[in-house]
Amino acid sequence: MREIRPPAQEPQVKPDWKDFFALVIAAYSLLLPPLLVILGVGLLLVLLLRMVF
Repeated sequence: MREIRPPAQEPQVKPDWKDFFALVIAAYSLLLPPLLVILGVGLLLVLLLRMVF
């Protein structure tokens, strides 16, 4: 007769510093292009205003 065993529980994976670093890089790569566009447009406006006035 076979012994009935409960299903094995999978070990819980805890995030480490590599996961945090990957999250920071992903957020940085998502937020940097719009930020550069906003800063570039602002700089162009400032230069335009200095040329006009």
